[in-house]
Amino acid sequence: MKKPWLIGLLFVGVGVWIILAPVNAQESDPGDNTQNPNEETTFETSEINLGVSQNLTATTSITITRTRDDLEIESLAPQSPNQELGSDFMVSSMGPYLDPDYDALNPAVAYNSQNNQYLVVWSGSDDIIGEYEIWGQRVNAATGAQIGTDFQISFVGTADDPAIDAEDPAVAYNSATNEYLVVWSADHYADGDFEIWGRRINAATGGLLGSMMRISVMGPGVDPDYDALNPAVAYNSTENQFLVVWEADDDTAPLVNNEFEIWGRRLSASGEWLDADIVRLSEMGGLGDANYDAQTPSVAYNTLNNEYMLVWSGDKSAYDAVNDEFEIWGQRLNASLGKMGAAGFRISDVGTNADPDRDAYDPSIAYSSGNNQYLVVWEGDDYDDNMYDVLGQRLEANGIATGSNDFYLSSVSGGTNSNYDALNPAVTYDRVNHEYLVVWQDDVLNVGEFEIWGQRISASDGSQSGYNTRMSDMGPDGDASYIAQTPALAYSGVSNNQFLIVWSGDNSIDGEFDIWGQRWTNGYKINLPLVIR
Repeated sequence: MKKPWLIGLLFVGVGVWIILAPVNAQESDPGDNTQNPNEETTFETSEINLGVSQNLTATTSITITRTRDDLEIESLAPQSPNQELGSDFMVSSMGPYLDPDYDALNPAVAYNSQNNQYLVVWSGSDDIIGEYEIWGQRVNAATGAQIGTDFQISFVGTADDPAIDAEDPAVAYNSATNEYLVVWSADHYADGDFEIWGRRINAATGGLLGSMMRISVMGPGVDPDYDALNPAVAYNSTENQFLVVWEADDDTAPLVNNEFEIWGRRLSASGEWLDADIVRLSEMGGLGDANYDAQTPSVAYNTLNNEYMLVWSGDKSAYDAVNDEFEIWGQRLNASLGKMGAAGFRISDVGTNADPDRDAYDPSIAYSSGNNQYLVVWEGDDYDDNMYDVLGQRLEANGIATGSNDFYLSSVSGGTNSNYDALNPAVTYDRVNHEYLVVWQDDVLNVGEFEIWGQRISASDGSQSGYNTRMSDMGPDGDASYIAQTPALAYSGVSNNQFLIVWSGDNSIDGEFDIWGQRWTNGYKINLPLVIR
């Protein structure tokens, strides 16, 4: 006989309910009341959003068991999709309050699953005008409350020297040791000689661990003609180690000054170098030719295959591209940084081939463990010269493009004014709902009035859920003197099914940039068919 299953009932205030019923079930002995652990029932229907709306009672919940090893979910609390949780809140406190001479810029954020917290990091000037260091602030993931005060992470150069700076931080969380690794670019030894540096942070307390560690060595030791910039970092949970990547120029023959490529180095969980030498990971144009460059890398770790996917923006004389035509490129790397598959394959197709007036910049990548794929997003002037939109491309684990080619996420080019732009995208993956959330800055409301916007994307087929959603509120609407810029985001996983979106913005005083945050939820939903064992 067929064994009936009832998975969930949602009772709403106006009398609407949803019942999921099985479409097939294995035969069982009618006299046997014990459940066979190998027995399964598959449910097939459209995507069901499980959340509270104006019509749902506040007590609505559902219990689900899923077989994927870290995605068992029970008693989901009701949440509305596309919902802000509270208001924009200020994360940083740089310098005297309401003083535009002190700023916080370029935030990054990571989630700590053991303590249910976020760490937000940024580059900021606090005591001395123009002296930028890396700062951090812990945030309670369940409530958005700050934990303690913001604290200084980097100590570069001589104290109180505005000529020496730490910039462009990135952060990753180590779930095995409950620590963060924060990396940044700084001219620690000499003004203008930027290298990549890092520091470990105790995730439970926010305490600094060990000393600052130098990660890159570009050029002949200390030489401001050679720089390492724009680092990114990923944690490898299989090997319990980190991969740090950056853009830089080096003097190792046949490379020449100002020939920027992407470089990397692996670090142990405790911060030791695992590669005796830095590893060059890109090859743009001919070696020894400074006309071709690679810049702004982003990297994601593939938990299923124990490998990385690296992406960057660059101009290359291959794949129908030419000098000064910047596109997005990719490279698969094994856990030892060996190149896999095609060397430096092209991902984006902005504008017409061989047109240096059309470019793709600032990529960001996220990995979907649900189907072993990636989503890469970037800004590009595909529709018209210098009219930048955010575009995306899904990739299979082997780097092959899947789904729509270079699909639009923002809608700036739908207008008639080339002064509107969508810039600086960032993306992360929502494991519960099997979808991505992409955020960016966009002045679609008013020329130059940048706010943070977002879009949900199905990881299964690349379809977009609804319209672009506004996520920040800097200053009065209609006033381009107040902006939000350079967003970053992290996902809190099953514990909260929420995101923390952070950005740099001037909300109260024109020109006083602080780091702001907004908690966000996509609600809960079941992607079917769902197999219950």
